[in-house]
Amino acid sequence: MVRISHAGIGLFLKTPSLGDAECIAENANDSELLDMVPSLARPFGVGDAIQLVGAAIGREPLGEFHLGIYDDSNALIGMCAVSSIDSESRSAEIGYWIGRRHWGRGLGGRAVGLLAGFCFSGLGLETVCAKTFSRNERSVRLLERLGFSTESECEEGFNGKAERVMLMRLYAKNTPLKIRPDISWKG
Repeated sequence: MVRISHAGIGLFLKTPSLGDAECIAENANDSELLDMVPSLARPFGVGDAIQLVGAAIGREPLGEFHLGIYDDSNALIGMCAVSSIDSESRSAEIGYWIGRRHWGRGLGGRAVGLLAGFCFSGLGLETVCAKTFSRNERSVRLLERLGFSTESECEEGFNGKAERVMLMRLYAKNTPLKIRPDISWKG
């Protein structure tokens, strides 16, 4: 179990628990969000959230991190992940989503900044990448504000249709992020 925080940021990341399943389902089962996150089941129910939490807990020993995003009131508002960690190239892929009722408040940017800080200072990575649909303008702008640059753009198939996907990358040596997260490991 991991918990990642930074004073004054207004949120923290941690391994979710089964008690979070209902809140995960409430946030994820939104047609607009599901349209942008092809890895989530449609519709997304409590059973899917329980599977997600079980997988999150099971993947940490394997070096993948699937974390809940929690606001200051300890409410789960979204999820994020670090996966495809490559120790040779010191790189990984990150992903994230925020429940729609929390959009427009800067929480996504703070969560991704905190997650990138964890990758650089906690895991010792040199680069992180994120994929987003090119039509997901909010996500593209969020990543650009954090210093990510577009590395490539291609067409991929999702749910039976072709989508333009952007691969965006952030390098530790070039990052404008100054977040050095507080990280606690348990278990």
